[in-house]
Amino acid sequence: VCFAGIGRPEKVFETARAGGAQIVAAHGFPDHHAFTETDAQALLACADTHGAALVTTTKDHIRLAAAKTPALTALRQRCRVMEIDMRITEPDTLLDLLPPPPKTP
Repeated sequence: VCFAGIGRPEKVFETARAGGAQIVAAHGFPDHHAFTETDAQALLACADTHGAALVTTTKDHIRLAAAKTPALTALRQRCRVMEIDMRITEPDTLLDLLPPPPKTP
């Protein structure tokens, strides 16, 4: 069971599948989503129903660190973190997208 609260959660699901994960349920949330106790209960129940692991992004796992409620704490403890590395294959193209450095006096 994969879940993500980022701008384009479907990209996380695609990446997980490309890495060989079999996703039985995908739950996308808005960027910077503040997970609630209800969200956590639903995700935990979904994983239990499917007999599946819970997987999320590093960003969302870190955001669960401040969890104080029982379900949010359980969600954080049961999650596996999908770490993603970024590789820049065209550095000049990336540099063209960045604003110029500020001028020094």
